Amino acid sequence: MNLENGSKERIGYFDLMKGVCIVLVIIGHCLDEKDIKLANVHVWSMLEHLRMPLYFFLSGMFFKEYSGFVDFIVRKSNKLVIPFLSFCLLSSIPMIVVGQIGLDFESVRKHCTWMLKFGGYLWFLRTLFFANVFYYIYNKVTKNCNLFVRVLALCFVVVLGWIMNYSLPVDMDYRQSHTWIFTILSSVIVLPLIFVASSIRPLLAKFKNLRMIDVIIIGMLSLAVCYYTSIGGVYLKDCIIDNNPFAFYVASFSAVTSCWSVCFLVKKLPYFTYAGRYSIIAYLVHYPLLKAVVYVCPEINLYLVILIILLSMPVFIWLFKTYLPAFVAQRDVFVYENNRIKLNKDAFSLKKR
Repeated sequence: MNLENGSKERIGYFDLMKGVCIVLVIIGHCLDEKDIKLANVHVWSMLEHLRMPLYFFLSGMFFKEYSGFVDFIVRKSNKLVIPFLSFCLLSSIPMIVVGQIGLDFESVRKHCTWMLKFGGYLWFLRTLFFANVFYYIYNKVTKNCNLFVRVLALCFVVVLGWIMNYSLPVDMDYRQSHTWIFTILSSVIVLPLIFVASSIRPLLAKFKNLRMIDVIIIGMLSLAVCYYTSIGGVYLKDCIIDNNPFAFYVASFSAVTSCWSVCFLVKKLPYFTYAGRYSIIAYLVHYPLLKAVVYVCPEINLYLVILIILLSMPVFIWLFKTYLPAFVAQRDVFVYENNRIKLNKDAFSLKKR
């Protein structure tokens, strides 16, 4: 995660940002599972404009072309596709344990087929994969153009995505049964988040010299903007965004900036920083665990569910990164060397790197 000559401080506050977001994702899924809505709908709308948009923004912050398109695809497959495919299968284990699906090939096959087709809670991984691929292509095509042309080209693509999205039925059943279409459209709609993050990355070294009062003012102003521009929910999985497109981007960027200002000042909180560093593992593991807990104890209190999931996360993170690193993007399954894609012979070994 090094951005500027390996600054550990910078890594720390980016991990903290991701940690805050994965905790919000977990809380959001717990609320959905218990069918509970926050009393303050507007506050939740502000958080909705932060949770998933921040991940796409950070993806742009760490965007690299590597040695070429094939190398790029191989690396993104290791980080996103392999975990997606792995947990299409592994997510069946807690379902089997609690008796939601049978311990037979046909039941597991149906579960995996459903996950591959509809994505379930793993929708984010494939959306992020396509968003990165689209941005790579856009970046290659416009790399030698001036900023005005690059912005104009991006606007054209994104506006086209919004038009296509608005032309399709808003009915949830339709969108969930045509999930791949909306995966592609969501991947296009989030491109401005990746573009802005990638564009400001060269300026990060200058942020280090900001005074505390400057950061506080930036954070407060951004929070105010987010408060007045956040409207409704943000459901990128189904490409349903209650806000208008312009306000959505303004609210998302201001929410990200507010989060950045707090994390920039705090620098590090052990739990959040650790969860952020391994946020993909937390993302992969938390939902099957949540389903299992609620299935076993259907009347369990919401706060107890959240507490169980959050407290167990460090344990599951350690288990997966230690014993199944290739399945959770902690070790590459494939490598691209000498213009050839090769299987990493150490991918599934238990030897530490």
